[in-house]
Amino acid sequence: MQAAGRKRSAAALIIALGILAAILYFGLFKKDKAQGYLETTGTVEATEVEVSSRIPGRITWLCCAPGDAVHAGADVVKLDAAELEARLAGSKAAVASSLEAVAEARVMRENAVAALDAARQDSDAAAADIKRVDALYQDARTNLERAEELLKGGFVTVKEMDSAKAQNDSLEAQVAVARARSRTANANVRSVAAGVKAADARIATAASRVAEAQAVEAASRAALSDTVIYAPMDGVIVYKSFETGETVAPGASIYTIDDMANIWVRVDIEESSIDKVRLNGPAKVFINDKSYDARIIEIGELGGFATQRDVTRGRRDIKTFRVKAGLVKPDSAFKPGMSALVRIEDAGR
Repeated sequence: MQAAGRKRSAAALIIALGILAAILYFGLFKKDKAQGYLETTGTVEATEVEVSSRIPGRITWLCCAPGDAVHAGADVVKLDAAELEARLAGSKAAVASSLEAVAEARVMRENAVAALDAARQDSDAAAADIKRVDALYQDARTNLERAEELLKGGFVTVKEMDSAKAQNDSLEAQVAVARARSRTANANVRSVAAGVKAADARIATAASRVAEAQAVEAASRAALSDTVIYAPMDGVIVYKSFETGETVAPGASIYTIDDMANIWVRVDIEESSIDKVRLNGPAKVFINDKSYDARIIEIGELGGFATQRDVTRGRRDIKTFRVKAGLVKPDSAFKPGMSALVRIEDAGR
């Protein structure tokens, strides 16, 4: 009898608990429906940037500690610049030296061009001299041939014949000298012209060295400018990863800055309720017993992690969608990472 009584009592308790659970579930469900909003807890987030260095270097100065405000364009980090300053000075000297080499090569070309002009004039003069002497030689040769014929007839003396021959031989020798001079002048023209080409090549080489030196100077100047790192936006330092004196690698985060004027609360809405959320729709955010106006600024296009896993292989997983509720007028109460209650007006009502 006692065992039967205990069984009836247990059954009655189970039934009572079931009825209570049903009342609470349907009561709350109907209440949410009647109130016309979705309510869930999310995480406060803000626009966040990482301040990093483009070059490796030793930190010589840090502007701020976590919690300090910074303004866009302000210096926030400085790296040791001594080595880069020396490199820049060396590259400037290399540029100056290469420019001097270009100037010297141009002077050499000007001299070579002047020498080429003179050589061409000498060659032209030698060619003209050949024509002049050759014309005289042809006349002398004709006179000699005539004298030889006249000598046979006794119309000229042997002395006159010898004189004609001497004149012919002299002019023949002058023609040979003129032709030799012309060959020398022409060879000189070719040699000096080669010198002009060599000067052009020296100018091109020197100019390329100028370009290389200027590129090195520009790279050195850019690297030196990278020793000063600026804040990319207005915000608040929320994390500092390095201390003065430490060496930072390229890309390593030195500061984390949050834009406290651009804050939102991220929530995950189940797929069964996402149709009740509309972009730019009104919302309320509750934190520290105070409510703030908000707007839905983003609704994720892709479903995220499942809130319920199919363990029976009889149902599909329930996905969630990321929704952001942007604060209209955030204040200092909001800190990234905090939890906040978000109430979203049901767009289906």
